[in-house]
Amino acid sequence: MLQNIRDNSKGIVAKILVSLIAFTFVIWGAEALFSFSTDNSTPAEVNGEEISLQELLQTAELQRRQILASNPDIDPVTLDQQAIQSTALQQLIAQRVMLQYTQQNDLALSDAAVDQMIIQSADFQVDGVFDRELFESLLRNFGLTPTTYRQQLKRGNLIGQVQQAVSSTAFTLDESADLVARLDGQTRDIAVLTLPLAIEMLSVTMQPSEIDAYYQDNAAQFMTPEQVSVSYVTLNKSDFFDDITVSDEDLKNAYLDAQQEALLASEVEASHMLFMVNDSQTQDQALSLAQAAFAKLEQGLDFASVAKGHSEDESTSSEGGYIGLLAKGEFGDDFDTALFDLSPGSYSAPVVTEFGVQIIYAHAQDPSNQPSFEDQKQALSLALKQAGAESLFVAASEAMADIAFSSPDLLEVADSLGLAIESSALFGRQGGEGIASYDRVVTAAFGDDVLLQGNNSTVLELASDMLVVVRINQHNEPAQQPIEDVKVDITKQLVATKAAAALDAKANAYLEQLNSGADINVIATKENLSWQQFDDVARGSALVNGLLVQSAFRLPRPDGKAVFGLASSYSGDISLIQLHSVDDADAKAQTAQQRVALVAALTRLQGQADIQLLERTLNNKAVIETF
Repeated sequence: MLQNIRDNSKGIVAKILVSLIAFTFVIWGAEALFSFSTDNSTPAEVNGEEISLQELLQTAELQRRQILASNPDIDPVTLDQQAIQSTALQQLIAQRVMLQYTQQNDLALSDAAVDQMIIQSADFQVDGVFDRELFESLLRNFGLTPTTYRQQLKRGNLIGQVQQAVSSTAFTLDESADLVARLDGQTRDIAVLTLPLAIEMLSVTMQPSEIDAYYQDNAAQFMTPEQVSVSYVTLNKSDFFDDITVSDEDLKNAYLDAQQEALLASEVEASHMLFMVNDSQTQDQALSLAQAAFAKLEQGLDFASVAKGHSEDESTSSEGGYIGLLAKGEFGDDFDTALFDLSPGSYSAPVVTEFGVQIIYAHAQDPSNQPSFEDQKQALSLALKQAGAESLFVAASEAMADIAFSSPDLLEVADSLGLAIESSALFGRQGGEGIASYDRVVTAAFGDDVLLQGNNSTVLELASDMLVVVRINQHNEPAQQPIEDVKVDITKQLVATKAAAALDAKANAYLEQLNSGADINVIATKENLSWQQFDDVARGSALVNGLLVQSAFRLPRPDGKAVFGLASSYSGDISLIQLHSVDDADAKAQTAQQRVALVAALTRLQGQADIQLLERTLNNKAVIETF
């Protein structure tokens, strides 16, 4: 019955309407405080169904947090937010296409099943038992609420149902498995003659005219780097911390506010009793039954025991009517009005809802979970100081932006905010040390507004608690390097280029001779080198380098006579390869375990290919518009 209630409900109302300004500060940086636009346009539509800006912001923020959680050494301000948003939008589009496909095929996943997944997940368990506090804490770390997490989990599993259904239809023929087994276990007997690039370089001669010509033709390569140094002022949030005084009254008010917020939490742990209104039972009859149960509650009986004996919701009555943690919107307006007006530990009178007649119970909060004032005093003091410092920091950042925009230098900014003007060392477009190690500083310093027009930069967020404004202190433009300074480098480069070309020509000439029947020993003698023999070389062999193995396995199977080929190396050497013979593995020599593993791997690959084909087909057919 609980499933029927959820299936007929108006759906979960998204409750992640976090302040867009706060989201903007996190995603776009402090600059957005001064340039944010209230554009709420839809980023994309899939077959006429909108993807909201809210969804995009939430998904992008989740991806940002996942990146930071997986890479704790990354500076958050260095993340490419536009790239993250672009990836998030593509993910949402692909997800929406697949979700529409699940709807077209009447695939569904009950809320009860989703709740079971959460309860049974080891990630949310302590000593094998679901821990609600751990569950909510982990979600908060990723900016999620239980409701939004359930939504994402349901969507992911619906798509997973499609993927599993498609991949489970894949199969592997015995002939295909035999072929792969023979090829995968194949070995080859080869001989190798390696022509060293270093030896070829010894025979290369360079004329001064060649060096001069290269210098003239590539003058742009031989310029001193463009460099700048900047003057800058830094605003740190920590500078305001000691300016905040917190009184005992402030602490007590904060403690009361925190308690009130806990009481007004948007999610409530609830139980209910349901009395059906249907063809066999009128609303008046249901109300009469509800009043009888309500009377027992008024007599002091426990809600769970009354629910077990009276509730007509077969799916929850055995559990004392327990529903779980609920957000507004899950069971409709009438239900919400009754539940969210209740004080913790109280129950409602019988109320008519779209599901019948219900008596609703809001579970009492565990007093042990409510820390005392003394326990919270230090944390509240720190929080109030941080909040006060944040307010002063934001106000100062706004003043910093206004003054920096209108001033011809940094003196007024420094004097008004009590900041020191500092200077950096010279650095190029690749950055440098200190302040120049921040990408945002380098980008601003070499931007037209700062570099060419000589203005102060906008306020740059280097960290969530650190803002700077920069301006050019010194600009060294690129200059032509004298040929004498670069002659050695040019000579090395030209020698290497000429030697590589000569070695390639020599190797190809030898290959042509070998294919025409030349004696391999004659070539070895001419080069004063020796052929090396390698037998039973497998695809993953460590006997020779990987590039050489790949080249050897690309050669065609010998048909009565040796086959020859070439293989380059990372060092520039080129090897002549003589392929003597190819030995296929015996597919029947596989153990039963090896055979099962091979067939499973091939089937899995085929299943993945089928899923990708379905996704490409659906995306190609979908009408996708991005704005």
